[in-house]
Amino acid sequence: MIKTEFISRTVSESLIRIYDTQKEVVDRHFNHGTGRLSSLLSGKPFSASASGLSHSFSMPILTYLRFLDMTYRGEVSSRRHRKEDRNDPPLYNRVVYGILYRETMSTLRYGFTEEIKEKITGELREADPGVASVL
Repeated sequence: MIKTEFISRTVSESLIRIYDTQKEVVDRHFNHGTGRLSSLLSGKPFSASASGLSHSFSMPILTYLRFLDMTYRGEVSSRRHRKEDRNDPPLYNRVVYGILYRETMSTLRYGFTEEIKEKITGELREADPGVASVL
């Protein structure tokens, strides 16, 4: 049960970060449209469910977001001399794969162990305050 909660919380936080980053880029660079994309991203439309040892997360794939990403990257590459444009994050690939594969996967692999160690240490300190000096 603890591991299920850890996985659900970690993946959910990552998906929220993806939507927040994408919304920030859309609001900064694509604010001349209807605003539907921004409102969709601010709604963070993903779902998470767990049953037993099985976890399921789903989020809609916004196909046109990938095309906006390609358009935006083309504009930035033609304006390389502007420093502020180089630091803006792209909309899709670097955000989604960067957060999920670099950060979330390593947290799921190694973070659970660290979190469990911290939790056990806290429980031991609560059970016996004299142990706090040893830990």
